[in-house]
This record gives sequence, C-alpha cells and structure tokens, in this order.
Amino acid sequence: MEIYIKINKIKVKVSTNYDFYFRYIKLHFNKVIIPSGGDDFDISISADWVSSSLKLKTEGQASKIAANTVMGPNKITTIRKIKKRKKVKISFELKGKRLMLSAESRFKAFKDTLRYRVLNQPQDSYFFELTYALVYYPVFWYLGYFFRTYPIHASAVRVKDKAVVLYGMEGSGKTTLSLMLAGNEQADFLSDNIIFFDGEKIYPCYEPVRLHKDRNNHLWSKDFKKINRFRTPKDFYEPAFCIPDAGTEPGMIIFLRFTRRFFVSELPVGNCRHRIINSNLLVQELGNYVWYAAIMNLLVDDYSFHKIYAERLEALLSKLKRYDIGMAKADGINVAFNKINEIISDNIG
Repeated sequence: MEIYIKINKIKVKVSTNYDFYFRYIKLHFNKVIIPSGGDDFDISISADWVSSSLKLKTEGQASKIAANTVMGPNKITTIRKIKKRKKVKISFELKGKRLMLSAESRFKAFKDTLRYRVLNQPQDSYFFELTYALVYYPVFWYLGYFFRTYPIHASAVRVKDKAVVLYGMEGSGKTTLSLMLAGNEQADFLSDNIIFFDGEKIYPCYEPVRLHKDRNNHLWSKDFKKINRFRTPKDFYEPAFCIPDAGTEPGMIIFLRFTRRFFVSELPVGNCRHRIINSNLLVQELGNYVWYAAIMNLLVDDYSFHKIYAERLEALLSKLKRYDIGMAKADGINVAFNKINEIISDNIG
C-alpha cells in the first residue's frame, strides 16, 4: 500500500504494510496527496510492522557509533522510542538527491490483535507522533540541506500579499487567532503549526489544524472540514481550500503570550532570533527534530546546520516588523483579536 504526497516542494512516497497506519496517512495528508509518481520522488518512506524483534546489525563496513545507532557508508540505522513506549528501527540512506527511509515497528500478534482489532483501541495519538518522525522530520531535513529552508513553530496568514506570523508556545492562542484573522476578507490562511522560511519568504507546512474539543469553531468552520475518524485529545480539521506552496513576502511577526494587561512593544532582530531558536526546542515537534536532524546530518559532510539556520533566520527577521504582544487573559480572546487586527491593519498597508 503506497501513496504520494507533496509538502512544500518535496515529493514523498509513503508505503506501509499496516492497514491501520495506511488509513491514518491517507486522512492526515488528504489535501496534499498527488497522483502516483512511480520513480518521481525526493524522499521514499517505507513503514512496516514486523513480527520479529528489532535488532541492529553491524555488517560489512557498518559499525556502532552509539548504543542504539549503527553507521555505514551513506547509511545510518537507529532504534528510537515513539511516545516513550514503542521502539521503531529507522534507517536513513542518502542516494544523490534522494533520501531513503525504512522503518520497522514490531507487531505482537496476540496483544496487538486483541488491543486494536478486537477491543478497537485507538492508535491515532501514536500514529501522529510516528508521522512526525517518519514523514515531517525527513522533509524538514531535506528542505534544510538542499534548499536552505527551515521550520519555525508558528502559525501564519497572508494579509494583502504579506505574511503575518504568529509565534507562541502551545496554548498561547496562535492557532485560534490565525483562524480568526483568516476570516477577514483580505486575509488567507497559510499554516497552523509549522511554517518554513528561507531568509526571503515564508512558506506553509501542510498539517491538519488541531484544536481542543471545547473550542468554539463557528468563526472558521465554514472553511474547514472536521476529520471525524481521529480519536485524539484534539479535533483535526482539514482546509476546504488549497494552500499554495508558493512563498509569501514577509510582513510581520507577532510574539504572543498571556499577561495581566494588554501591551505591545517592538523587538530588535537579535532578541527575536534568540527567542525563536531557544523556544523551538521547548516545543515537542521541533525539540524532537533536533535529535533526528543530528542523525541525518551524519549522512553529509560540511553542513553547518545551526550556523546557516541562524543566518537565514536573522535575514528573514530583518525584513519583518517585529512585535511582542501580551494579551490580557481576563479580557478574552475576542478583545485580543480586535486589538491585534488593528495593529496588523496599521502595519500592513
């Protein structure tokens, strides 16, 4: 079972022998599935469930470089725990400009059949984290190494052909505010959780929008379709429209947080760069990515990942208007939205 998807400009072939995971992948990436491309792909991902135990082999020129990692010519194999409980053996291999990834998860016939097929227990939360490790992280790395395009944990909308980036930790309101802003006639939704940048422009990263189940969605529900089959703590929504891969000129970046009183202050480039680089590590998706990126960086020579990331980020921030905004939690999100909308209107002409 295989499908082809496209994230940003990267074509990815995903295959698996596990029907539950295949159905999840099809739902998760429904809006970015492309026609079968045969050998036309940048990244190939094989995710299989096996009955045998997961073991590392040191054959030929391969040797252990860590307790759970083996390295050979152009190939690295490692065993990693997903959601701190299930081991997955992942092999990365770089062949020219193609990144090949194969992953094995162990299927315990009696326990897993009883748990997932008979008792119908959900695997969606595990599949979500697994998909970051197997799909998103290879895409992040490929974009960074070959195109010098990197991820930030942020939401983004396009207002009058300019990107407005909302940066904040989980629960800071960036997803809700981006969806509310996208309800304006002059704004378009770009991305919910991750955006890409290359020093010149902002690019969306496709991912279903995730919202807590108790959130009021009347402001944006007409533009998004709920994915009802995911059983997770959050609801998943896919856009009812197509999000273009083309980059958007930078306009503003807003750092969001809740405070006792509403305030707005401008930020220097250095402060913004420092905050983003370090705050990204506090977010599960990008904090985990640092480990996977380090593994994949061993496949290549002379790639100063952290240096180039910082240089490109500073170049981007110098083109953005930069604001630190504290939102009074007692006033509610609607009051904060109205004030932030005014600030955007004043700066994006």
